[in-house]
Amino acid sequence: MEGRILASLLGFCVVLAACAQDTEHKERKQPDFDLIKFSGLWYEIALASELGHQVTMDKSKKVGAVLVQLEEKTLALTSVFDDMKHCVKETDQASQGAVPGTYMVSRDSVSKEVRVLFTDYETYAVMSVTLHKGDKTQKVMKLYSRSLNNNEEAIKKFKEVAMANGFSQEDVCLLDPDRTCVNLLSSGAEQRS
Repeated sequence: MEGRILASLLGFCVVLAACAQDTEHKERKQPDFDLIKFSGLWYEIALASELGHQVTMDKSKKVGAVLVQLEEKTLALTSVFDDMKHCVKETDQASQGAVPGTYMVSRDSVSKEVRVLFTDYETYAVMSVTLHKGDKTQKVMKLYSRSLNNNEEAIKKFKEVAMANGFSQEDVCLLDPDRTCVNLLSSGAEQRS
């Protein structure tokens, strides 16, 4: 579950970046990344993962969300997501990487590198998330949006970028717009810190 939340956050950054990039330009960093503009609420609306098809086998995964806030020199991330059993709310601290738009999140034995590939700050963001657990590494791309409506163009670009980065059509999963988990961002949920 922890991995999914971090992956979601990282994925969010990857998706935003990918949407604005030409598909020939793989995982480029966001030029002149502005964390202040990036802060706020983002909805996770799609992801690309080699496990993507498993997410939709029994039931749809509900849309998630992350609240990005700057706290001194760290990034505070409060996220909600569907772990396929119930909604979970997590809080993490991320430290800035060497490259603007890159952040590191560590929790227990899992570390994540999240890179904002592209964002226009106002509508969508593409993020690349690399999860490290022991000797295993998994890459995930995520698409985030400031709104749950009118994301067709961003989704189309996200799919193109995901394919250009080695994911198949089956690896791309559009999340169910059910707001159950998102609503828990402002109320209670199973909390992990």
